[in-house]
Order: sequence, then C-alpha cells, then structure tokens
Amino acid sequence: MHDSNNDTRIVYTVDDIKNMLGIGKNQAYALANSGEFHVCHIGKKIVISKVVFNNWLVGNSTKDKIQDKILS
Repeated sequence: MHDSNNDTRIVYTVDDIKNMLGIGKNQAYALANSGEFHVCHIGKKIVISKVVFNNWLVGNSTKDKIQDKILS
C-alpha cells in the first residue's frame, strides 16, 4: 500500500485492501470476488476504485442505494 498524503492513485489493489483491513491474502481475494463492490480485472490483476471501496466500507455502496430504490 502506498501510504502517502500525495497518493494520486484512484484505485486500490487487493494487497492494499489486505493491508488496510488487516486480513489475509485469501480473505482479501475472497472479498474482492464476493460481488460486494465493483472490481476491474486487468489481466490477472484486480483493482478496486478507491471511491467504490471507501463507500462500501462505510456502508454507502451504490449497490445498496439501487436496491433501496427498486424496493421503494
């Protein structure tokens, strides 16, 4: 993980998420492949938008908002 105030990257890697959450590699890949948030596959690499992941982490996922609108 690149822990810097000047980090201009717009995506997290699975390794970044693993380190942020303090979970194992297998758990991080399982989370990334769970469908809980949108991920992009670039070859064998998986990247996750910082905005999407951070919104999911605090409970503000777009997926939840869409489901709420459908059920309303």
